Amino acid sequence: MQPNHNNKYMKLLIVIFSTLIVEFFTSMSYAEEKKIEVTEKYWFEDTRSVSYIPTITHDSNTLYIYSDIILENLNITVKNATGMLLYSNTVTILNTQRYSFTIDDMNKGEFLIELTYRKKYLYGHFNISQ
Repeated sequence: MQPNHNNKYMKLLIVIFSTLIVEFFTSMSYAEEKKIEVTEKYWFEDTRSVSYIPTITHDSNTLYIYSDIILENLNITVKNATGMLLYSNTVTILNTQRYSFTIDDMNKGEFLIELTYRKKYLYGHFNISQ
């Protein structure tokens, strides 16, 4: 009778361990994105169409841009608090998926992201504290 009792405990331990492993990896796969509040300096409304402002979020040194419209030749720049350029790229953002990029060696501090699209310009400040 003793082996059956140990078998039940082993099965229970395996189930608990498996559950903990799945929870650990699931929690790591979900990024905690923080929205970056933007200032639409020159992101004026077009009188012929509805103006659209992209959404920018970040999870530490990974930034995400969401758009409901296609943004071709969107220029993205990221600078640190001293104005040093950390990232610059011209991309096309599709309306069907988010655009993401990671900046390596980005330490704690305050940063500025700027988006330029045609004659439109907006920027936002964000902090990395970890």
